[in-house]
Amino acid sequence: MRSNLFASTLAIALGTMSPIVGAIGFHAAVAVQTVDQRTVEADQLRQQGNEQARKGKLETAIQSWKQALKLYREIKNRQGEGKTLNNLGFAYGSLGNYQQSTQYSEQSLAIAREIKDRQIEAASRGNLGSMYYSTKNYSKSIDYYKQSLAIAREIKNRGFEGSSLEGLGNVYYSIGNDDRSIDYYKQWLAIARELKNRDDERLALNNIGSILERQKKLDLAIGFYKQSINVSESIRKDNRSLSQDRQDSYTKTVAETYHHLAKLLLDQGKISEAAKIVELIEP
Repeated sequence: MRSNLFASTLAIALGTMSPIVGAIGFHAAVAVQTVDQRTVEADQLRQQGNEQARKGKLETAIQSWKQALKLYREIKNRQGEGKTLNNLGFAYGSLGNYQQSTQYSEQSLAIAREIKDRQIEAASRGNLGSMYYSTKNYSKSIDYYKQSLAIAREIKNRGFEGSSLEGLGNVYYSIGNDDRSIDYYKQWLAIARELKNRDDERLALNNIGSILERQKKLDLAIGFYKQSINVSESIRKDNRSLSQDRQDSYTKTVAETYHHLAKLLLDQGKISEAAKIVELIEP
């Protein structure tokens, strides 16, 4: 941009370009600069929303994303608009506002297909799969999750692939198809381990254990719950820097797994082993 401005000024000084044309070039450069600045501002607002969402502050994140969305639309940045709409769809779904979630996710999906952005498309279809799962429309949920999974594999995005596999596992668990559910959860578990995502690893192990328990395969269920506990203890040791709210939430979730495992062990008459599990639970 600086070289263009310099060339225009030099041309005017040498008499090879009229001042009027030079002024047009100057204003065009300023306009470009303004668009660049607003793009940076919109990107910063979107990232700000992402950070707020990671901290569990979804209402605040929504406000940041809505400001970013307004800017993206003003400067006609369709990719930024699509990403932000997808984020809003996720947030409203997490808050239980499924109508808003659907509207934002469908808008995001339309833009993704228009600009041929397969990553945004995979995320949007995953959001819609999650929304339909939450509203118990399992058939549509399976369709969207499978579409998201196919795209994730096509673009080799292992994170999206894992999320889609988790979603499919959840749906098949809810409709009582345990074998399909375990298959998807095990694929998700493999990806979680590959990506060293220990939270997902813990959840996948828990979910598989839950299905095995429902199938009365108690020894196998206990084995998966124990693996989950080992992962949980590792996470606990490494995450002392988390906020108090995150620590409290995490401790509660892990304690529930401990209690559940202890109950299974007691049901099998393994009293001393159950007592050792209970001792691991922090007050």
